[in-house]
Amino acid sequence: MCRYTLLPQGVLQVSGVRRADAGVFRCVAKNIANTRYSQEATLNVTGGASRTYKEPIILSGPQNLTLTVHQTAILECIATGNPRPIVSWSRLDGRSIGVEGIQVLGSGNLMISDVSLRHSGVYVCAANRPGTRMRRTALGRLVVQAPPEFVQWPQSVSRPAGGSAVFTCVAQGEPEPHLVWLKNGKVLKPGDHSLS
Repeated sequence: MCRYTLLPQGVLQVSGVRRADAGVFRCVAKNIANTRYSQEATLNVTGGASRTYKEPIILSGPQNLTLTVHQTAILECIATGNPRPIVSWSRLDGRSIGVEGIQVLGSGNLMISDVSLRHSGVYVCAANRPGTRMRRTALGRLVVQAPPEFVQWPQSVSRPAGGSAVFTCVAQGEPEPHLVWLKNGKVLKPGDHSLS
């Protein structure tokens, strides 16, 4: 397993730190206009691996996220303990997380590529002590929104004077879109008899 994990939002995660990992780290931001270097950050490695039992602890759990369909969700779960805990994921509603477009980054971060409305829900990160039922959990809500799209468009009609005309418009999205009608570019309000 790779111990250095680069997460898309600019996070570098080092798992199972060793003496050889000690050093100076910098982040480089680059685009067509310029390249910038961050201040230096030092990783000091102290002592050796402790042989003392330590209960699992979640150092950083998943954050609540609101995304639009087709974006990528990263749900973070960084845990520590001795022995090193095993990180697992589930949904609070018991539904399967699935496998398509799902990837675990590093030692437990969950990445969902190309999110859809079915991915909305509360995700549970669990840090389990190997061989026991001892565990710690953290929750994060993923809300996936979808822009409005028309399911049915209004159709042009011809009616005799004094008759009735009906225009039907159906749109869907998440959250559900609010519909407004325009006549000649001006907003129609309930009760309007006519707009010049």
